[in-house]
Amino acid sequence: MKHHKKIILVFGLIFILFIAGVVFIAYFIQRDFAQRHKNASTIEDNSPIVDSGVSWIKPQVLKDLKLLKIGDGGYQYKEVAYYKVADLSDGGELIWTNAKLDNNGSQDIYRFRKDSNGKYYYLANGSSFGRDFSAVSSYLTTTQVTFDETTVYNSLNPPDYLSVNYNSGSQTLVKTNTQGLFQDWQNPKVVGTSKWGQVFKVLLPNNGKEIGSIDYILKLADSTYEKYYSDFPDKDEKGVPNVIWSGENMNQDYYSHETPFCNKAECYHGNYVLLNIENINQRLKNSGEDFDSNTIYTLTSDDPAMKEFYNNYQQNTVNPMSLDNFVNVKPFFIMKNGFGDYLIFTNEKYAYGDKDTGTY
Repeated sequence: MKHHKKIILVFGLIFILFIAGVVFIAYFIQRDFAQRHKNASTIEDNSPIVDSGVSWIKPQVLKDLKLLKIGDGGYQYKEVAYYKVADLSDGGELIWTNAKLDNNGSQDIYRFRKDSNGKYYYLANGSSFGRDFSAVSSYLTTTQVTFDETTVYNSLNPPDYLSVNYNSGSQTLVKTNTQGLFQDWQNPKVVGTSKWGQVFKVLLPNNGKEIGSIDYILKLADSTYEKYYSDFPDKDEKGVPNVIWSGENMNQDYYSHETPFCNKAECYHGNYVLLNIENINQRLKNSGEDFDSNTIYTLTSDDPAMKEFYNNYQQNTVNPMSLDNFVNVKPFFIMKNGFGDYLIFTNEKYAYGDKDTGTY
């Protein structure tokens, strides 16, 4: 009998430890979810980050410093541009460098520090290659550049998940690791602020379409930018959005930000949105919610945006289904973020089509 009591006691302790473990894991999953996907009503403390000993200036074009190889061969760039972006209190300078690999927008970003004696340091923090010194060395023209993996200018290193304050709350954005000079953007519009600077919205060329793309741009202290996108809802371990459709049916399909009906290698991964929001409240159909209680919307078959989407689908599909059937399979859904933009998430079953049209 005592033996049986010991067995019961052991199994009881194992059960208690199991429950405690489940609670512990659930707490951290919930905390991470809240950090990454909040569209909160509370305002974050976004006091500006300041780097002591740094005086930021408007980017000044420098002559070719000949630090990086230029040419048509391997480990060479098509074009390299150097900009002085700050003066340092010790007499040094900070230099931002854009190294173009081709004419299609592929580029690497380098940050260098020049000390008062004219010696150059490659800054791992804030450069495209980071601590991959082997790759950096392949592109350098000289061995006299010192690798610096410890110096951090905090105002130039925004987080992967950026908290942005707007009028009535805080919106979390996700970094895309795309950088450049802020001055290259046309007509940016301020949508909020963060510890690392103001956040802007830029409308990309749309040719009067119902659906198109916007970018969220964080302007950093050195007048460069980091590109972000609004990433929600949450997804399961397979990448399927956790959406509960009206009627309690759980979503089973993959959805993404990608612009539909384009080559997968060239699809835009930013913020795909409704451009025409005239009478939007009357047009949106409440079709469910995600795990954080954000409303999921769809459009009816007579909506101009749905018709535009369907026309693209028809043109890129060998045997297209009818418009009514297309609407029923939920080719995309819509969510409104804190900035008032209506984000479109495309069902990947219908994002590319199966016809070789020769255009994307």
